[in-house]
Amino acid sequence: MPPPAPVASQLGTALASGQVSQVSIPVPAGGVPSRRTILVFVQSAVGIDNVSDTAGNSYVSDLLYTSPGSGLILQVFRASSTALLDSGNQIVVQALIKTAVLMAAATAYFGLATLAPFLDNAVASSGVGTVTTSGNTPLVSGGPELVVSVVATFRNTFGVQTFIPDPGYITTVSLQGANPQSLGLFVATQFLAAAGGPQSAGSNLSISTYWSAACVVYPPAPVSSVGVASPPDSTLFIPTTPHAATPVPFISTKRTRIT
Repeated sequence: MPPPAPVASQLGTALASGQVSQVSIPVPAGGVPSRRTILVFVQSAVGIDNVSDTAGNSYVSDLLYTSPGSGLILQVFRASSTALLDSGNQIVVQALIKTAVLMAAATAYFGLATLAPFLDNAVASSGVGTVTTSGNTPLVSGGPELVVSVVATFRNTFGVQTFIPDPGYITTVSLQGANPQSLGLFVATQFLAAAGGPQSAGSNLSISTYWSAACVVYPPAPVSSVGVASPPDSTLFIPTTPHAATPVPFISTKRTRIT
């Protein structure tokens, strides 16, 4: 019997500007039950020193990518097998130094691995234009997998950016800063129910921009460890069908730095 598809609950987003060094994401009503996986997505100009929360959960960096075009930094942090977070608790993102803009989003998952290995693969790329792509990352555990597409944008023009993820992905985060120097942070996900080929993540944007695109792949928890525990009330993740991609070798560790 294959593991069930992970279930996601969006915890919130945070955006701060004007020489700031941290942002906080308050945990919404209902809190986050124990033994979940929390993913935190961050875009900044200076890099993140650490991510923490009120319950004392430990966060590690699964992806760190600096865009050679814009200089902005895209990061993905993860806390696995977490302790209970109550409503009103805070997830705090702390920058290395003060920065002009700092944006973050957090999602809690039920059904991802609670024992190592927690991360299968991560890959990222960057460019300029309206079409983004992360490059390709092979599945190493043979599926099923949670595939997360993260896109960070920066531009000097007015207008609201429209984000359209690749087929099969469902948008879960759409966060945009103030014009004219507008930053964006977008997240989309899909669940691959069976073993498949290498995966990539991309999108179409309505306004040409500097972009960084990442694809981060997570294994599910074994059936025996998922048990019958109740998933979060807010179910925003639906199994979908994967799309094709071309394999490019990539080696991943728990902390992946891509330059």
